[in-house]
Amino acid sequence: MIMKVGRVCRLVRGKYAGEYCVIVERLDKNFVVVDGDKIKRKKVNILHLEPLPDVIKIKKTYSSEKIKNLFRKEFLENYGK
Repeated sequence: MIMKVGRVCRLVRGKYAGEYCVIVERLDKNFVVVDGDKIKRKKVNILHLEPLPDVIKIKKTYSSEKIKNLFRKEFLENYGK
């Protein structure tokens, strides 16, 4: 799957392994910035992410709080995670 802005992913490595997040910004071919319900906005290697089919419509200019609210509303409530 394409790692694009708004793609919902699951972290598979590191401190937050198993947590869900959304891609906020694509930095280069290897790194993206993610944000999520239990994850602060941070730079992550794409090899540490498992992309899911869900996409949330966001902009990189959105605040972390707004992204968390959209993420909770559009992803977590639908999947009960």
